[in-house]
Amino acid sequence: MKRVIKNTPETIRWAPIQLRWLPYGCLIVRKDNHWKLVDIRQKRSFSFQTLDNHNRFSYAYQQFKKDRYTMDGFVEIEDGDIVVDIGAYIGDTTEYAAQKASFVLAIEPSPITTRFLRKNMKSYKNVEIENIAAWKENTVLDFKISDNPSEDSALDVDSGEVIDEITIEAKKLFDIAEDYGIDTIDYLKVEAEGAEPEVLLGADGLTIKKVAVNAGKERYGDDTVDAVTNILKERGYVIRMDPKEKKEIIYAKLDENST
Repeated sequence: MKRVIKNTPETIRWAPIQLRWLPYGCLIVRKDNHWKLVDIRQKRSFSFQTLDNHNRFSYAYQQFKKDRYTMDGFVEIEDGDIVVDIGAYIGDTTEYAAQKASFVLAIEPSPITTRFLRKNMKSYKNVEIENIAAWKENTVLDFKISDNPSEDSALDVDSGEVIDEITIEAKKLFDIAEDYGIDTIDYLKVEAEGAEPEVLLGADGLTIKKVAVNAGKERYGDDTVDAVTNILKERGYVIRMDPKEKKEIIYAKLDENST
């Protein structure tokens, strides 16, 4: 066994692998561009990849992420937009947005995932990151950590198993945006693991021109299509969906006649 050399209080280097201790008894193991989360207590692990350089994803994957939250000619990120990415995860949509937008606010509730989001977005000067949950009120929430990091949720994980539960801060999107002097958002993406209605309720008072919401079956096994659609219609949005290709994504554009 190689000798372990302690470099900093939170990083141990074990050449050529780095081990980073996490707050709930897990390790992140890194080798090259691949990371693995290892739960020491339950002896299970899973892998994912970070975005360490400009060859972050294949062209096909980049196109997939762009297309997922774009409806050409209706809801899309345009040059100079102010973008808010709710449920930013490790930065896949954030990165695409940063290449076109004048400013991107990436909001991610998981403190662990946010570490990687910060790492992946560090070269983008037009990106700000908030480790907080966007919610319908300012409060604290019990937040479930899944053994699949893309499923961490303030409600319940819809796949995988809960391996820990922590308390996180939650704020209305209106108040988060106000902290950055934002009263108008050109493009809003919401992927909140079933909490999309709560996110939108907390946006009251903001002018949001274009919205793309993942309303898939992540709210205790049900989708949030009806709830999201009703909120947006009440606020004067024109709504479109693509029931064949992207049936879980709701695209909405503010009707200029309603403002």
